Amino acid sequence: MNYCLMQKPQGNQCNPLGLLLVLAMFFIIPSVTQAKNLEDVIPDLYGGDGFQTDPNFAGNRANDFGDAVFNSFNQLTNGIGAQTGQFAVNSTVAAYRFDVERGVPVEITKSLGPLFGERADTLGKGRFDFQVVWSNANYKKFNGQKLTSLSANVSPTAGPGTPPNAPGLDEQLRIDLNVEVITNFVGFFGTYGLTDNWDVNLLVPLINNKIKAKAKATMLDANGIPCTQGGNCSGIYVINGTAPGTGDPSKDSSSGDKTGIGDVLLRTKYNFLKNHEILPDLGVRGGVSFPTGNDKNFMGVGEFKFEGLAVASKYYSSPIGMIGPHVNTGLVLVNNKSELNLFTYIAGFDLAPIPVFAFSLDLLGRHELDDKDNSGKDIVDLAPGLKWAPYPNTLLQAAVQLPLNKNEGLRPDAVWTLGLGGTF
Repeated sequence: MNYCLMQKPQGNQCNPLGLLLVLAMFFIIPSVTQAKNLEDVIPDLYGGDGFQTDPNFAGNRANDFGDAVFNSFNQLTNGIGAQTGQFAVNSTVAAYRFDVERGVPVEITKSLGPLFGERADTLGKGRFDFQVVWSNANYKKFNGQKLTSLSANVSPTAGPGTPPNAPGLDEQLRIDLNVEVITNFVGFFGTYGLTDNWDVNLLVPLINNKIKAKAKATMLDANGIPCTQGGNCSGIYVINGTAPGTGDPSKDSSSGDKTGIGDVLLRTKYNFLKNHEILPDLGVRGGVSFPTGNDKNFMGVGEFKFEGLAVASKYYSSPIGMIGPHVNTGLVLVNNKSELNLFTYIAGFDLAPIPVFAFSLDLLGRHELDDKDNSGKDIVDLAPGLKWAPYPNTLLQAAVQLPLNKNEGLRPDAVWTLGLGGTF
């Protein structure tokens, strides 16, 4: 099969944008998944009712750790929901197109521009830009703890009428948790110039989330010594069950793999000051995110989300090419979920040694205005990237986001991004 999108009299020319579209179509084919929602992967461990020990010990008292076991991991589940699917998305304008009538490249701005930062420039009346972007994140830490070695100690639940000094109440259950969280994001961007100063942009994201969890339970005596290793325990540490229904196995696992559409984002940008001798180019961008993604599978927030952004940018000549600093600040407000409201900021620059190539470096930050769930109050990344226009109307881009504060929230070692686009 030939995936060449453009033909010329002298032969076929393969457009890389078509190749990425084909790869994206393979990505969005739904995978075989369990019926459970991803938000239930961790709570569903041990049957979803907490950890049950053998009731035939400790005076036949049912020693039920119940939901207390997983209440300690609620912050992790909230952190997964707050971070997955919330990728930094590309700026809304490209910078290089090919004039078919004249047969030469036409410069729209002085550089191909940044990848994640926004600049005040707009696309131009009647112009259309399309991009396909893929990002991958393999999360490694949550609030400074490695996902492969999470643990929590919880005390037993005392049932009604249980004496305060009942055997086993001073013992604890330790749960060791090994979690894997991987997210793949494919975004389809389309930008259209309504006027020379006003653009509208639509983003349709496709998201694949994979979560695996393995748990191991160990009973500890009052001094924290494992009961199976000489601890002074009451006997309720018999957690493998001596007969059907007498307790949970010490080890359990749960997983889920879901693919679907994320929250569709509609944005618009207006450039109200440009080409001033001293002042930077200035613009504003607004957007609304629609709750099209399944929040129970961490593909969206389940509510309408509104954003407003102030943009300043300027280009200057330098001995090594055109350099363009830019600054963005704004707010993201989520209807009925104040814990997801954000103050966002981006500061950086792009450098173009030649018109068809640009290097960019951005500092990406977001601050939760109300961190109720302890899912990461401040997330700060450094994002170097490259843009290259190897063919007429075609743009290649690559970037990596590197966390500067790995101990905040759910964090990967890196978020890799590749993209292709075209301006017409």
